[in-house]
Amino acid sequence: MGEFYRYKCDQCGFEKEFRLGIGFLSGEKYFAKSQEASNQLKNEALAGQHGQLIKTIVRSSSPDELFYCCDEHLYQCAQCKNLLKWHSKKILGNWSVKNGFAFLFEAHQSCPDCASHHFKPIRTTSPICPACKEAIVDLICLGFWD
Repeated sequence: MGEFYRYKCDQCGFEKEFRLGIGFLSGEKYFAKSQEASNQLKNEALAGQHGQLIKTIVRSSSPDELFYCCDEHLYQCAQCKNLLKWHSKKILGNWSVKNGFAFLFEAHQSCPDCASHHFKPIRTTSPICPACKEAIVDLICLGFWD
């Protein structure tokens, strides 16, 4: 079951709905996209794109120690105010279980429109309007979809 958010801007009239997660009939497609994004994240880490430490941890971990999480979230660019659903890039795990060392790495991503590195997941209750770039849009509908 996925969730949806519908926004409207009182200032300029912008209105858009974002559907995150999976619905009953789209599960295979969603999981295939998530698996593809997870494989890409692992390959990026092994290629050193996220730094030498991350590369070393990924290379030296066993297959069941790390989890590559690429769930959908609502992202907004702080520079151009682009608002879209996007796959996160996180690596989680108990890398050294007996020492109780939990591991969380979230890759910084860039905006697909302007390439700014200030492109982050946001709270779904208060995004800035991507059209007028001034007002905070109103969340006019929130629900679940299947």
